[in-house]
Amino acid sequence: FHLFDMNKDEHLDFSEFRYALQALGFSNISRPDLIASFKSAARPLDLRLSREGFQTVAARYVAARDPREELLKTFALFDRGGKGVITVDDLRSVVKELGEDVPDNELHSMIEQFDVEGKGGVSREEFLGIFLDR
Repeated sequence: FHLFDMNKDEHLDFSEFRYALQALGFSNISRPDLIASFKSAARPLDLRLSREGFQTVAARYVAARDPREELLKTFALFDRGGKGVITVDDLRSVVKELGEDVPDNELHSMIEQFDVEGKGGVSREEFLGIFLDR
């Protein structure tokens, strides 16, 4: 919230609200829907959104997300090159980008634990199976 409150007045105007939702991954919301959401939670006199109002609106959008679709987006972030599997090399790259230091044996262990199909990496379906109740 505070990152998008450009003038630091503890409220978001419509532009700040729109940018905040885009940063949260909600870039496909139509302008009329954005306006309606903003007005539903904004203060009526000055059309500004408090932190609590923003949290209410953002929570509605988050709750409406398709968990499978979100997981597929996450899978794509790990699957370097779009191979259809997350390999040890993919994990190593992500870990390095995050500035973490995870030993190779732990990375191999992560892959082996979930590589049910024996492809040398975690497939999309295996990845979904980790997070979705099947």
